[in-house]
Parts: sequence; C-alpha cells; structure tokens
Amino acid sequence: MKRINTTTRYLLLILAAAILNRLTDGTMNLIITTCLCLALIPAAIRMDKEDKEYQEWMDEEIKKREAQKKE
Repeated sequence: MKRINTTTRYLLLILAAAILNRLTDGTMNLIITTCLCLALIPAAIRMDKEDKEYQEWMDEEIKKREAQKKE
C-alpha cells in the first residue's frame, strides 16, 4: 500500500478545517478562514518544491535515455 506524502496530508487537514468552518458561525468562522488562508501558503511552497524536484528527476531520466539511445 502506498503511503500518503506529507503535502497530501497537510492539504487533507486544510480540507477538514474548511468543512469544520462551514459549520461555524460568526467570529469563529472568520478566525478559521484566516487560519486557512495562512495555512495555504506553506502548502503552496511545499507543492512548488516537490514539483521542482520531480522536474529535475525527469530531466535526468530524459538525459539518461538520450545517452543510451546514442550508444
């Protein structure tokens, strides 16, 4: 069974908070909404970092395959 990575867990927690926010009223709703907005910033940074790492890995794999074809 494949493990869920950290970013996915983090996004699922944000989703749970958003669902909880739907059930709240007044000032608590505003507080949770503010926390959700702030929590999305590190999530976006993590996703960007993972994408860069994946792109670098893919570039290396493409170079390896091109080198094998030339040989």
